[in-house]
Amino acid sequence: MRDGRIVKSYVFLDLLDLMHQAGYSPLAPSLGSTMPWLPPLTHDGVILTPQENARSQRTIERVLAMHAALGHYNGQPPSRKVLDLMQMRAHWHPHFMWYGPAGIGTTRGLRGFEDYHQIPFLVAFPDRRGDSDIGHFIRIGDGDYAVTGGWGYLQATHTGGDFLGMPPTGRRIRMRVMDFYRCDETTLCENWIPMDIPHMLLQMGVDIFGRMRHQARQAGSIHASEWLLRG
Repeated sequence: MRDGRIVKSYVFLDLLDLMHQAGYSPLAPSLGSTMPWLPPLTHDGVILTPQENARSQRTIERVLAMHAALGHYNGQPPSRKVLDLMQMRAHWHPHFMWYGPAGIGTTRGLRGFEDYHQIPFLVAFPDRRGDSDIGHFIRIGDGDYAVTGGWGYLQATHTGGDFLGMPPTGRRIRMRVMDFYRCDETTLCENWIPMDIPHMLLQMGVDIFGRMRHQARQAGSIHASEWLLRG
């Protein structure tokens, strides 16, 4: 914002999901569920009136407290005992919904989040950290909702496998991530995560658009062969 006007906006299009809808699969199947993102369970996500400042402040502070707890990870192999050091149970609703991008998928509850995203992510990027010079430059609380984000804020080295079906590449990457949250009085209940997966993979040396074009050429060759055989 500048002088009360918008000067820049960031838009994430889940192009990998679009590829899936078009019938192409340039990556291994996601560990989480493949499904359209659902609206807030409370159906109150469209806010057209000013919210109480104190409530909005509590919401963003609750989110940032969870972020701080993530920093307690000590880089060891992410066993249940190691993950418990982050005390995520103190921040999340027992049945919270985590809506990840195509390639990762949607999970439910802390166990689902750990199994289908957090553990594979920490195995692949054990040194992940936030860049203090960039930071989550988006930090907004609005009633029971909050959003944080950073363009290249999260940095990591891809030294482990088991993420998006990719072997370790040793590449250093920056991640483009946004987080939208819905909270109740004490916990985080829902989390929607737009993430630029194609950009992340490109830094790892993987061009999913090139893979899609290859699959399209293969499909065209197969269709041509079938037409010749029928002829």
